[in-house]
Amino acid sequence: MKLKLIYILLLAFILGCSKDSDKQSLSIDKHCMPEETGPIIISTNFPGSPRPINLDSFKFIYPYSNPNNKNEFVYFVYDYKLNNSGIFIYNMLTKQKSLVIETDLRARKYYPQSDIRWSRKGWLIFADFDANIYKIKPNGDSLTQLTFSRSNFKPEWNFEGTQFCIEHIAAGSKYYTLICDENGNNLDSLQYNERDLFGNQPHWQHKTYILGTNYQKVTLYNYITKKVTEINIGNLSMGFMKWINNDEFIYNGTNGIYTYNVTNNQIKQIRKMVNSNVYANLNLLDNNQIVCERTKTILLDSMKQIYGEKNSICIINPCDTVVTDFDLR
Repeated sequence: MKLKLIYILLLAFILGCSKDSDKQSLSIDKHCMPEETGPIIISTNFPGSPRPINLDSFKFIYPYSNPNNKNEFVYFVYDYKLNNSGIFIYNMLTKQKSLVIETDLRARKYYPQSDIRWSRKGWLIFADFDANIYKIKPNGDSLTQLTFSRSNFKPEWNFEGTQFCIEHIAAGSKYYTLICDENGNNLDSLQYNERDLFGNQPHWQHKTYILGTNYQKVTLYNYITKKVTEINIGNLSMGFMKWINNDEFIYNGTNGIYTYNVTNNQIKQIRKMVNSNVYANLNLLDNNQIVCERTKTILLDSMKQIYGEKNSICIINPCDTVVTDFDLR
């Protein structure tokens, strides 16, 4: 009887350790998690659809850091009055902005429909509203159309800036990831389980892996070995993912900003937020500050569920709740 009791206690201890180990592998380290204050804007109990109202005539979106100089970032300005839209560069030290190329919103010309990405070789690349890919120098020189099939999206440079990948939609709505050289010549065509590998706009600023998410999984594609690794993330929300070192990427998740370590599945929450202040397109700087897009939401009529939105580009610190918008007018 005594031996039986010892066995039961030992088994309970082993099972308890196993459960703790499982929890550790899925745990969220809240080592530095300032909590922003503000109302929950969108009510899930409201029977109709919420109605947004623009609180500003400008929308500032798609910030992306210069990989050779983190004091600079590229961004897109959408002017609702159709006067001053375009792709711009901003220098945080000099506080100067410069126009790369003006966008004709009426003709949808040079209108980026996803992130503008910046290569280490000094080229910007973007997908226009006509679903073709263009590259251009940050000073506005050498605009070059790279694709002509009107079926290409979400471009991303590789780490060296010698190749780029795009999402391509072929006949029959078949999705592929195409790998091209820097001049747009097709080098490779990737498909995984009859679908596109990455789903969202991938991030290739890693010497080995292209990073993406698709169907509740993190996708790591090793372009050297042609091997696909999937990490099941369950119901976690992961958006706007970017590599910050060889093992970790930063992303916008449910109610906060997080980092994820692909070697040990460790998640760190570095900022908690409510949905009246949402961040996207995160760029981690060398001093650990983050340049990102912010959507600030103000509830205007709770009964009719009418709210106002304002988009800006801001800089935040991981360990406090200070938010500083850049003056980009």
